[in-house]
Amino acid sequence: MKNIEKNSVLMAYFKVEDYLYGSGKDKSLEIKASMAWGALQVVYNNGHISWEEMKSLFGEFMSKQLNLR
Repeated sequence: MKNIEKNSVLMAYFKVEDYLYGSGKDKSLEIKASMAWGALQVVYNNGHISWEEMKSLFGEFMSKQLNLR
């Protein structure tokens, strides 16, 4: 059951990310970074990802936002 819960919580984060790539694409970089970090913080605080996973997911998101990938 824990894996199913982790996957559904992570899917909620990816919905935020999808929004930021789609409808929210015109928001400022600061707003997008804050929304992504906040969503990841919720996932982390609920014990579904580690600090390292949180930093990695945020880094991937930001590298795409800054056209580094």
